[in-house]
Amino acid sequence: MPSSNWFVAALLLLGGTALAAPPYAATVRTPQLDLAVDLRSPHESNSSGISDASPLIGRQVSTVARFDFRWVKRWAAIGDSYTAGIGAGKPLGTRSKNRDDWECSRWSHGWPRLINAWLSPSRRDFQYPACSGDRSVDIYEQARSLQGDLDLVVMTGGGNDLCLNALIKKCVLLAYDGETACNEVLMAAENNMNTIVRQNLNYILEELMYKMADQGIVMIMGYAPFFNTEREDCADQNWAVPAYWKWRYAFGMGLTLTKARRVRFNKLVADLNKVLKDIVEQYQVDPRHDAINIGFIDWSEWPATVGGQMCDPRSDGKYPDPKHPELLFFKPNTEKLPSSRDQLTRREENSTSAQNGELNPPEEEPLDLSMEAFYESPLYKSPNPAAVARSKLDRRAPTTPVCPGDNSWLPEIPDSYAKWFHPNEKGHGAMAAFAVNTIAYFRGKMLNLPGMDICQLKQRPETTCYASDPKKKAYVTWQVMDRGVKDFCEWLSPPANTINWKEAQVYNEGTPDEFEVSLTLRNGAGSYSRSRCRESMLELVHGCNPNNPDNPQNWKHGGKWIRGNEIYEIKPTRERIWQKKPDGSCRAHNKGGYRAYKIHGRGWASDDWGKLLKKKIQECAGDWSVNSWKFEYYDKDGDNWEWEWWSTFTLARGTAWHSNLEECWNNLAVPKAAGGYVHKMKRRVQDEDVNDQGCTTSTDTP
Repeated sequence: MPSSNWFVAALLLLGGTALAAPPYAATVRTPQLDLAVDLRSPHESNSSGISDASPLIGRQVSTVARFDFRWVKRWAAIGDSYTAGIGAGKPLGTRSKNRDDWECSRWSHGWPRLINAWLSPSRRDFQYPACSGDRSVDIYEQARSLQGDLDLVVMTGGGNDLCLNALIKKCVLLAYDGETACNEVLMAAENNMNTIVRQNLNYILEELMYKMADQGIVMIMGYAPFFNTEREDCADQNWAVPAYWKWRYAFGMGLTLTKARRVRFNKLVADLNKVLKDIVEQYQVDPRHDAINIGFIDWSEWPATVGGQMCDPRSDGKYPDPKHPELLFFKPNTEKLPSSRDQLTRREENSTSAQNGELNPPEEEPLDLSMEAFYESPLYKSPNPAAVARSKLDRRAPTTPVCPGDNSWLPEIPDSYAKWFHPNEKGHGAMAAFAVNTIAYFRGKMLNLPGMDICQLKQRPETTCYASDPKKKAYVTWQVMDRGVKDFCEWLSPPANTINWKEAQVYNEGTPDEFEVSLTLRNGAGSYSRSRCRESMLELVHGCNPNNPDNPQNWKHGGKWIRGNEIYEIKPTRERIWQKKPDGSCRAHNKGGYRAYKIHGRGWASDDWGKLLKKKIQECAGDWSVNSWKFEYYDKDGDNWEWEWWSTFTLARGTAWHSNLEECWNNLAVPKAAGGYVHKMKRRVQDEDVNDQGCTTSTDTP
């Protein structure tokens, strides 16, 4: 491709039943026409893969050229079940047809297949040896099997080296051997990570060096933690599958999925991602690895951000659960257990496998690629969803990891069960979106392309983004503004038989998140379209100032769009001190039969007068434990050391008085659940350390 100035952005299809869109639409400016990539895959729209239908347009650049993925002629996806897409969509093979796909449990909605569908597979060579159950030693063989001259390779790897199959069996689904057996697997996983994973991944990358084309890119996809760890409720659910095949298990009780165990599982995932990132960073700075361009795709925070983890407080274990539609992973119905079981990988299966007959997966639902779905996508609204991610070593065979139970008999698990603890269609859609975004951004940086701010709303004469005005110091939490403009357009009731009218609504009056939404008609216009209103307002919310590194919280400043005879405007009304992250200070002291708390905050709890904060305190400490509740906003920012609000309340002695401080505050359970953070309050603000998290008590206040 020419090395002229490009605007680089990321687009993406989504995978699955409900996750509708990527965080951005890929857009550029040409001298003749502003073009935006259609939300459909290029081969489903027009030959160029672009459309002038989308209102989202990119920032202007000096030299005009469209960035796309035509540089990808040959590419591959290698790895384990996360790349094979187990359970997502429909199986690609059967026992009698496409057996290799069946043996490796490759499914239609895995994130690499979603990307390949958008890339237009008829014009590209796609190799897909990813196989469920494969460990790094097997992924090394996958890499060796690839035909070379590859422009792009994406991969996952390392999860099965952490004994995923054994972890699921020994610690969750078949956890009848007790805590010792589970800990044995966890310790083996931790040992394998620090020895085998790091070593073997280097061998895989070394092998890929011989497979890549000039300027080819390798992208390693990270993993995401499965579990929400806010509360203990999940331990009350029944995760263990009845083990009737072993008489000594028939009447046994499996381990409960305690908060402590979930925290340890999540830490294992975080530690694995750190190892993967470390390897990527070593390759990036080592001149001996210039032959390979490597990056890391980090989607690990996304499930927690959108409430997509298992054990979410909203769910009582049902699956699917209408109260928890954002779930990004397959899970069992832990309220009512299913009755059959299958295997994680069939590669070693013999003819007497536990699974007989073909699977009957749920029908694949069509992808929702409408503009409405695009705006509703949580990835579209995410603050900074992109994560930007080279010594030849003596070549020798990678080491095979050892996991407890490798040589012992355990029943095999079919795909209908093995998909548990793997991304569902929504999860693969999110992974695909993060992948395309990161690849586009990485290649743009690799080629030193200007114009890398993604998806900036086009600054036309008729549009104004208030974020670009240094005099505009007011801003609002993005979720609050998003919710407000939707409400405005839904319930707008303009005057009948009237032209040139104006309707306005103030939201969150008296709070830091106060803002006004208005629609004005002109030139004799008298009617409006609800969908056009919603589309226009959402463009102002999410098209202005996205992905600004100086705005990691994705604060929204609003703007104005004169669109024909309609004037859409979103105007935050309260000037605020700029906050790059939420903060708070907390003090707890003994007061008779109570413990009294005082909290200051900024950058969170800024629209609801502390309702969510109080709710989370009650959930942690007990519904009737919170007394003498007060919550007030300061009149303006700058008052009281730049805090935006204060709250005081008491907790009675009988409400887990001492443990509450640790469980609810010092580990940040309550403030995090309310979208914020607290550090220990001191008598002098100058003495406070923002990294000293938790609440000061009467015994440690200086």
